[in-house]
Amino acid sequence: VFAPNSGSQFALDQEDYDQLLELVSGVAAMGEDAAELPDVSGVDISGLTDSVTALMPALTTAFQAASQNMTMQTTTGKVSINGAEVNVQTVKVQYGTAAVAQFTFALLLEVCHAVGHHSEAVHAGRWCSSEDYCFWDTKLIELAGKTMGIIGFGRIGQATGKIARALGMRVLAYDSHPNDAGRAIGEYVGLDTLLAQSDVVSLHCNLTPENTGLINKENIAKMKDGAILINNARGQLIVEQDVADALNSGKVAQYFCDFPTEELLGVKGVCCTPHLGASTPESETNCAVMAAAELSDYLKNGNIAHSV
Repeated sequence: VFAPNSGSQFALDQEDYDQLLELVSGVAAMGEDAAELPDVSGVDISGLTDSVTALMPALTTAFQAASQNMTMQTTTGKVSINGAEVNVQTVKVQYGTAAVAQFTFALLLEVCHAVGHHSEAVHAGRWCSSEDYCFWDTKLIELAGKTMGIIGFGRIGQATGKIARALGMRVLAYDSHPNDAGRAIGEYVGLDTLLAQSDVVSLHCNLTPENTGLINKENIAKMKDGAILINNARGQLIVEQDVADALNSGKVAQYFCDFPTEELLGVKGVCCTPHLGASTPESETNCAVMAAAELSDYLKNGNIAHSV
């Protein structure tokens, strides 16, 4: 599409195209020797800024034209762009796996110990004025021996399960595609079993028409009384009013989500964070490397991978 001699209305001139190919090939090379994306937390890509800045006018013009003039139709494994068929390979994206799994437990451990709250209490002098040396004013929770139910047991779900097991938790999993890697971490069960037995229910599935509103009043009724619900997947997986009602009644003890909505703000037991679960510098760098690899592979070979 962008090649100078492609005949495409979106073609770049030769100099811009050469710069683009050199740029994305260089970034993509960071990960091409490993089966999995490498740890690129120490890689400095700030030197690419000038190249990116120089290319932006040409790329902006091309992409704006593309967005206005290209029509797409999708079928299994193929994308048709203005009648031309492009090969597509859909594989699992993994740039934020470690960050989101870690963030899940940052949320869970907050309800277990309320660290920020108790730190503020100490600064306010409440510990000094307490008759007891060990001071706390929230319910404390030990995770060892508890059960975590993970809905959606792909890369992020399994990474979350590994942390849960390391903390001594039993792991139950519900997924449409069970695999041996998952079986090594947890036990695959039906949704009803997972809801009934889990002290913590954590959502890590993609959003589909079939699971939209999955956490509704009917399924909440199947959960343990006082269960903790964590949603780092998609907001539409829950019915917000049903979750709010469950929180107000005590059926659900706490709901954590990484995408605040007006309907949930101010509801008792809701902790909302501003979509920061996969926003570590390491994840952002992984994402940039993956994007460059995709563009490089497309420019060189015509392949589109990691399609969404």
